[in-house]
Amino acid sequence: MVVRLCLRLGLPLTPYLLALGTAANIGSALTTVGNPQNMLIASLSGISFLDFGLRLAPAVAAAAFGQGLLLWVLYRKVLPARVSAGPAPPSAPFGASGGLAVLGMVGAFAAGLDLAWSAAAAAAGLLLWRRRDPDPLLAKVDWPLLLFFSGLFVVVEGLRATGLVDAAFAAVAPHLDLRSLSGQLWLVGAVVLGSNLVSNVPLVLLVGEPLAALGDPTLAWTELAFVSTVAGNLTLMGSVANLIVAERARAHHELGFFEFLRVGLPTTALSLLMGVPALLWADALLSGSGA
Repeated sequence: MVVRLCLRLGLPLTPYLLALGTAANIGSALTTVGNPQNMLIASLSGISFLDFGLRLAPAVAAAAFGQGLLLWVLYRKVLPARVSAGPAPPSAPFGASGGLAVLGMVGAFAAGLDLAWSAAAAAAGLLLWRRRDPDPLLAKVDWPLLLFFSGLFVVVEGLRATGLVDAAFAAVAPHLDLRSLSGQLWLVGAVVLGSNLVSNVPLVLLVGEPLAALGDPTLAWTELAFVSTVAGNLTLMGSVANLIVAERARAHHELGFFEFLRVGLPTTALSLLMGVPALLWADALLSGSGA
C-alpha cells in the first residue's frame, strides 16, 4: 500500500519505506500481541494485557516521536511541502463488522482472556457473520515464515543445550542491576547485541527467565520486551518487519543494507535513549501506586 501510494503521488520511496519498517518495530512493543517476543513474554511472565500496555506506552510514544523527528531531519530536503489528494481509497472488505470484531478481540484481551483463543474467536466470528469463503484468506498466511520460526526454535534449543548461553549470562549477570545507570547500560547493550546475533525471539527464550530472577521481574520482562524490539531497527536483518518491507518493495526500490543502517543505527540509539528512561519512569509510577 505504501509503495502504491508513493508511486501514485510521486513521493520518494526511501523515507516512507524506512518509516514503515522502523515504526512497525517500535509500535509492536506496545502490547503483548504486538510481536512474537512480546507474546512469549506475556506467556512466561503472566503480565496482563492492560498492565503491559500502560508500562510500555510512555516508552513507545517517546521512541516514536524520536523516530519521526529523525526521519524528518534526514529527509526533509526530499519530502514535498504539500501532497496532492490521491485517489479515493477502496471500500473495506469487512466494513463495520471488521471494526466490531477488532474491538471485541481487544476487549477480550483487556479482560484477561487467552490471547490466542480470543483472536481465533474474533476471526471465526467475522467469517461466519460475513459468510465468506476462508480459503482465499488462508492462502495469504505466510506459511514459510511460520516454518522459519519453527526451525528457529529448534536451533535455539540446540544452542541452549551447548551451555554457551548460560556461561555468557553468568559472566554479565553481576553487572545487570536494573536500578543503577551502569546496570542499565549493561542490560541495554547485552540485549541489543544478543537480539542482533541470535534474533529477539530466541533471545527472550534464552535469557528471559534468568533475567527476571535477578530482581524486579516485571521491570525485567517489560524492559526486555522494549529493548529487544527496538533493537530490531538496528540493521535490515534485525527484524522480520524490515525484511518484509524490503522484499515487498524490491520491484520498485532496492532497500540496501547500508541505506537502512544509515537510519537504523541512529533510530535505535535515539529510541533507547528516550524510551528506556520513559519505561523506568512508568515502572516507578505504576509500582509506587500499587498497579
